[in-house]
Amino acid sequence: RIHAKRFYGADETIALLRYLGAKLDQAYPGSEPLLVGAISKKRGGKAGSHLSHQNGIDVDWAYLEKGNPKRRYYNSKVRSDQLDYEKNWYIFEVALLTGRIKSIFVDKDMLSPLYRAAKASGWSEAALKPIFGTKTFQGARPIIRHWPGHTYHAHVRLKCSKGESSCRNGH
Repeated sequence: RIHAKRFYGADETIALLRYLGAKLDQAYPGSEPLLVGAISKKRGGKAGSHLSHQNGIDVDWAYLEKGNPKRRYYNSKVRSDQLDYEKNWYIFEVALLTGRIKSIFVDKDMLSPLYRAAKASGWSEAALKPIFGTKTFQGARPIIRHWPGHTYHAHVRLKCSKGESSCRNGH
């Protein structure tokens, strides 16, 4: 984690991150761990310039890079051609298969390579349509979509838990 004051999350968010870390380690032994950025402040509320990250169900994590470089902070200079799309798709896939992901925001340059990685791992076009939208990445709010400012990290939002009256899912 890299934001000392914004690493508090809902129990489900923390459990998901631990699960993803274990699955990543299992599938890619020796891989650098998932580098977590902002989640939420201890008691919620506005977190810096973020409009989200207020209730513990939003989490940022760094994209996984080719060559497995050691990182303690986001690589804000990483280019889309330096990313390991197989690993990045794997971690998104594991998260999506939990059924708890509402949305994943990425940079537009990641959409095509991620889609190709998903197809290469065996996903059909029909199964990918609700995840990515159409082949041109348009459609009624696909789960994985472009959002400005996500060139070196993904923003993942979990669905509100049933019965959680104070939770709101924006974006």
